[in-house]
Amino acid sequence: MTLLDDFGLVLETFGKAFIPEQFRPTLRGHFQKAGIYIIPYKLFGLLFLASISITSALYTHFWSFFKKLLTLKLITYTFTFWTIVGGIAAATMIGAVYMWIDVHIFRRTRSMESVLPDFLTVVSENLRAGMTVDRALWKAVKPEFGILATEIRIASKKVMTGQDVDVVLRELTEKYDSPTMKRAFGLIIEAIKSGGELADTVDRIVDNIRQNNILKEKMMANAVQFTIFITFIVTVVAPGLFALAYNLLVMMQAFGAKLTVSGAGGGGAASSFLSFGGVAVKLEDFRFFSQMCIAIIGFFAAMIVSSISKGDIKAGLKYVPIFILVGLLLYTLMLNALLAVFGGII
Repeated sequence: MTLLDDFGLVLETFGKAFIPEQFRPTLRGHFQKAGIYIIPYKLFGLLFLASISITSALYTHFWSFFKKLLTLKLITYTFTFWTIVGGIAAATMIGAVYMWIDVHIFRRTRSMESVLPDFLTVVSENLRAGMTVDRALWKAVKPEFGILATEIRIASKKVMTGQDVDVVLRELTEKYDSPTMKRAFGLIIEAIKSGGELADTVDRIVDNIRQNNILKEKMMANAVQFTIFITFIVTVVAPGLFALAYNLLVMMQAFGAKLTVSGAGGGGAASSFLSFGGVAVKLEDFRFFSQMCIAIIGFFAAMIVSSISKGDIKAGLKYVPIFILVGLLLYTLMLNALLAVFGGII
């Protein structure tokens, strides 16, 4: 066994110790939705070590404060620091992993919804050819159907082991949070139970799904103007206003300093009346505040744009870095440009 294998075994041991056993079935089911059928204990072990490293680095940074404490206070403060900071670091990293998995599940669900009408069309053709339901589903599995083909293949194997078709299909619909798939397979399950003409039912389901997709595309097209407006406000107007406010603050401080100096030379009363030099807001603090505001505005604007254009907030996570980076870049460019323009006036 190599050193790398030993390190991997240590990470896996840490990961298993890090995750309580009662949460493992739920975690396993969540990973399976993302196409990961084995819990990556090594990943959680790595996150655990990373949280310890971050906490250790922060504790070392603040050691100058801790070393001044008495023994009892040092132990109490150290325990509290490691508990709170370590917990926050671990929760943050686990939350980031959970969010990544959740987005991956969402993309898998959308991928299956996009090919569902074509898949059901093939199933309908197989049913009209005289195949049974389970065989029609199995024969409809094709590589171009991607993730849906994989899930149907797993469902077909369950049917071959003796499980009922309706039970297996219901498990498939409950696995993913997809109203389209739940309605489609729910109607198929009811048709199977009632013993009606299943091929005609599947054809009507396909027509309804395609009509709904057309309506969604039209709604997205009507919402383009709102998307453009929000994007323009976030990436251009907000950075421009913050850059203008920064330059206004610079001018106020410069003019205030000059008026204060002039007032000081004109006498005590004038000096008291024209004392504008002391501005409470520092330029560095305002610049940091502006950048944080632009980043926060960009984050929520990406969520709004995603909700309007895609119908789901999760689809907008890919827009977050774009909105933030573009907003901060334009803020820097506008800030420097306005400083060059107003610099001559000051």
